[in-house]
Amino acid sequence: MRIWIIAALTGLLGYVGFVSFNPLDNGEKEKVILQAVLEVLRKNHFKQVEINDEFSHRLYDTYLDRMDGMKRFLIMSDLDLLDDYQDSLDDALKSGDLRFFDLSYQII
Repeated sequence: MRIWIIAALTGLLGYVGFVSFNPLDNGEKEKVILQAVLEVLRKNHFKQVEINDEFSHRLYDTYLDRMDGMKRFLIMSDLDLLDDYQDSLDDALKSGDLRFFDLSYQII
């Protein structure tokens, strides 16, 4: 059961990361898609998923693991920059703020 939640979060992360790659062209479209995905998670997921700080931590950990699981690309200063978003990803996603994903793509 946990694997499905992790898979859904990974898919969400991958999609958000993919659509946020070119933020100048599709900024509003990305926000609308992100809000739609979050709404589906809230209302239609088989297990109630609360978008809170715990969700934010799991999202952050999963995202970094998928982005640099072998720890080859990111250095400590990069992680320090991204670490500022660890507690606030839930609030950023709710408001459509994609700065975390934009910053992570700039770093990579």
